[in-house]
Amino acid sequence: MRKRVFFLVIILLLLFSGLTYAANKVFEMKVLKVNDQTYEYEPSNLITNSESDRVKWFVTKIAESLNAMIKWNEADKTIEVIKPNVQMITAMNVGKDNKERWVIEGPFGRVKKGQKFEKFYVFTELQNLPSGNVNVRLVVEAPGQSTYSADEFVATDVPPINNSAYWITFEVKNANFAKEGSYKILLQMKLDGDTSFVTVAQKEIISN
Repeated sequence: MRKRVFFLVIILLLLFSGLTYAANKVFEMKVLKVNDQTYEYEPSNLITNSESDRVKWFVTKIAESLNAMIKWNEADKTIEVIKPNVQMITAMNVGKDNKERWVIEGPFGRVKKGQKFEKFYVFTELQNLPSGNVNVRLVVEAPGQSTYSADEFVATDVPPINNSAYWITFEVKNANFAKEGSYKILLQMKLDGDTSFVTVAQKEIISN
């Protein structure tokens, strides 16, 4: 985690240093690489050719690759990259004992192709959450799909949370692992004022 954050800081420092030095020159960078992701910079895809748009494009791509959220503050001219710490465990049952301690039964990460579960659980521990309300949801992506099918996977809704640390247990109903491959369990968040959710963590269930 620290290495990824350090890498992000170095990229941003180099990016802003370059923009300061060449404020009146043509932006020359063509490709951005973050970990195993490669992004080609296409100026024609931007609404304008301003330095602000270029900065936003690169910061957005870095955040997407790191599964992080971005908080833009136009008034203060600041960009905040928020990377929550997330741990997810898929299990057949999650609950508490008589001493209010969490008990996780039957953790798994692999299933047989065609296997069906009436329900399973995703125990999620969240830390380093931003201040203010954060909307959270769980999405399941089947192999070859960009979104989950509502009649195959349904997770319970979660009200907005506003604590620095939080534990959530998602109940996923009617799970049908009909396809072979990787089923991605995506934890997504949305800050107050944002219009779309961002994936901040993921876990895989392998079906074969």
